[in-house]
Amino acid sequence: GSIDHHYMFLGCNATSLLRDLAKRYADDGSRSGFVKKGDEIIIRTENHLANVLPWVELAQSVGDVTIRWWTTTMSKSSSSLLSSTSSATNKVPLVSAKLQDLITSKTRIVAVSHASNILGQVRNIQSICCEVKSLTSGKAHVIVDGVAAVPHIYSNVDTSGVDFYVVSCHKLFGPHLGGLCARKTSVLELMGREMTKQEKTVCGSNDVCNEDPDVERMSDGSVYQSWEVGTLNYEGCSGVVGLGEYFSTLARFDSIQSDANKTRGRSNVGQEVMSTSSGGKQQLQTSNQSTGEPCDREEGLSPNHVQCKELLNLSLLLESSEPRDILQPEQVVEAYRHINNVETSLMDYMLFKFQSYPLVRIIEEETMKLDDMNQQQKQFDAQQQQEQKRLPILSFIHDRIKPSEIVRVCYENGIACRHGTFLSTDIFMRESNIGMTSSYAIDDSSIQQINTMSRSEKEGLVRLSLAHYNTKGDIDFLLGVLESMEDWC
Repeated sequence: GSIDHHYMFLGCNATSLLRDLAKRYADDGSRSGFVKKGDEIIIRTENHLANVLPWVELAQSVGDVTIRWWTTTMSKSSSSLLSSTSSATNKVPLVSAKLQDLITSKTRIVAVSHASNILGQVRNIQSICCEVKSLTSGKAHVIVDGVAAVPHIYSNVDTSGVDFYVVSCHKLFGPHLGGLCARKTSVLELMGREMTKQEKTVCGSNDVCNEDPDVERMSDGSVYQSWEVGTLNYEGCSGVVGLGEYFSTLARFDSIQSDANKTRGRSNVGQEVMSTSSGGKQQLQTSNQSTGEPCDREEGLSPNHVQCKELLNLSLLLESSEPRDILQPEQVVEAYRHINNVETSLMDYMLFKFQSYPLVRIIEEETMKLDDMNQQQKQFDAQQQQEQKRLPILSFIHDRIKPSEIVRVCYENGIACRHGTFLSTDIFMRESNIGMTSSYAIDDSSIQQINTMSRSEKEGLVRLSLAHYNTKGDIDFLLGVLESMEDWC
């Protein structure tokens, strides 16, 4: 977001930033009182628990705050949830797949994810914000968890209208650091009420002193002192600079590759070498597109790895004696364009292959199936039609093989993937029709149960994640490993 309209707060991670944010909404005599008794909070069931528990705890601490659950459109598996409960007083459902059915004049917070870390579905944040602001007359805040989304898609918080947007830099090929992009008007709204609570005596009234001139004249330094408490991780902050350099590299990938090929007279080498500059291991084994040779899965380099390292060695950019420029927005957009181009084609290929396996059930919304993609895209405006609608994430369960066994075999072959529930809510797992160790109806008492879920005993599902440094050869290698398993087909 632009510095004119947003603050960027740094913290340990996305989870801690969301917890600290939620505490600022409570009416405990010293904080903002943005959420009071009788108010309502809407939570998307597909959210990571980091964007669920803080709002559930907020509702508990304030008391008499209603939680409403916005479900996905997996209607076949969630029909019992959708029809099981409704508010007896005003007929507003506690659970619905339609946001407009849940919003009331008492809605104060809507907590959503930019993209599900299981479904991979990208949500139209701008549309959500417009709907929330319109139906609540601007009185509700929209809090977005962008952790799963930002490694793959560009998020323009300037145009989306979101109040708070949280990310994790380490998921974005950077250091272990969290970032909270906050709209200035929303921050000052919370801090203004907060300061007024503390200055009741000065105001000489029990009423909120909205006319306090100090609120309007609050400096950015005062804001950061209040929101970034304590000493930040300086090493992590320095690493963010390196992240900017990496995105600058990505933005110029096509020209770097072209120049390198002309200079060295070499053929096109696949995007897998981008992993060298990301500083981390690949999530899937990489291969050299020019030779077709599989990579060494421990080192992340092909047998012909010298070419790979020479082609995209960061020295092509970073050993220059010229001063490093500040990363510009257009460079970020161009970097994501490259990421998009690579990941979209890879995901289409992997999805096509997995849909041919009769014993595999892909976890997805009905609208996510390929036959429905064109209809879904029509719901987005012209600008968003150019954006990625699904992350390169594929979650599935096999009818005969346990998720833990699939992951074990993959790891033995150097393929990094995971299984489990990925810190999702029990409600969402029930929507997805995935076996759970607990079962309960969605009502007011379920708020108490969300915090007591036993996750270590759950097989959950298998999740495969691709990135811009992967190749078609990686996917073919993965498929070969899976097809070698007894009972796979």
